[in-house]
Amino acid sequence: MRTMSGKPVFALLTLLFSHAASAELIYEFGQSEYTATPNGTVDVDLYLRQTGGETVLSDFGLISVSGQILFNEAPGPTEPAEVLSTADITINPQFDDPFLSMPVLDPGTSAGMLGVIDITSPEVFANQDRIHLGTFRFTVGSIQDEVTSLRATDLDVAFEDTLTGNGLFLDSLISDGLATITVVPEPSQVAALGGLVLAAIGWRRRRQRHSNFQVSGQNDGDASVGGRD
Repeated sequence: MRTMSGKPVFALLTLLFSHAASAELIYEFGQSEYTATPNGTVDVDLYLRQTGGETVLSDFGLISVSGQILFNEAPGPTEPAEVLSTADITINPQFDDPFLSMPVLDPGTSAGMLGVIDITSPEVFANQDRIHLGTFRFTVGSIQDEVTSLRATDLDVAFEDTLTGNGLFLDSLISDGLATITVVPEPSQVAALGGLVLAAIGWRRRRQRHSNFQVSGQNDGDASVGGRD
């Protein structure tokens, strides 16, 4: 079961920062298609990006942010890629509050994070149009060509915790992001398959040349017989 702490502190923040916000934002993966070899791992980066000319992130940055990646939504694969432990979740170190920043894991279903700037030290906001939230290490299954669909979304729709430097809550304004992880052959298997293909092509060419030589020899013999007649 997923557990979190620190929400009473965010309840206080909600009272302190109660502005409404209007923005165009999206959870975005580092790439739309990831690959990994059977039983291997792949690191998936998650970002929050402003779109449509929006400047709220680059203008004000973030005090706090959350997000999660769902990786086993129905209909799921036989062996979905998954985050196995909270140790496989690395939060952007810029969200440096030692008590409130935390990884969140719902085993077999989702992996997420809550990142908070330490407001007791000089405030450093992540002022960029695309802010890195964290990195999630996925372990894939053994079934080749199996695809796991990933969906990045809000960590908790009932709770506002993505807060800008000027006190705007953005949670309800962020669109989901999508990506996939595909299990691909080992490089050695690809090389072996390529060798078999080349061998088959070479064998076919040699057979074709041998066949052409036989036909040519037969035609020459027929021509010689015809000349004696």
